[in-house]
Amino acid sequence: MAQNKSFLSNVSAPEAILQYFKGKTRIELNLISKHQIRKSLNISDTDIMTVLNSDANPILDYISEVIDAPNELPALSSYKEYQNYLVLRDNDFDLAKVQAKIKTLRPNARMGRVMPPFRELVNTIHPGCLTLKDRLTNLLLLEIFLIVFPSVLI
Repeated sequence: MAQNKSFLSNVSAPEAILQYFKGKTRIELNLISKHQIRKSLNISDTDIMTVLNSDANPILDYISEVIDAPNELPALSSYKEYQNYLVLRDNDFDLAKVQAKIKTLRPNARMGRVMPPFRELVNTIHPGCLTLKDRLTNLLLLEIFLIVFPSVLI
């Protein structure tokens, strides 16, 4: 990044530093209130020693929550519902992806008739679910946490 150029110009081996970070991913959790800190770390106060002595791993907990997908097939009542489920699963339960794929495969399809069964099913299976894009966005937002709490590395 541009703001790192001045730092790299002051070190003896800038290429070695850049090579070390190549291919690595940094994950952070953005906690912006004392309540979020207490809740995420399972602590009663935000005293620095209490925070540092917490055994909780909120980043690992969050990643597990975001990435974990249900292993069980939900109760489906018909073959058509099963087909819709497979289409949803193939598109990460993202209705926008489903709609785009249907438009590609059936350009003349009326979306007002085609999409309601998918909406109903996705709300039954994953009420208030996040799309894969939302999940990945949330993961990227985690990066701020390690700036604030660098000792809570996974």
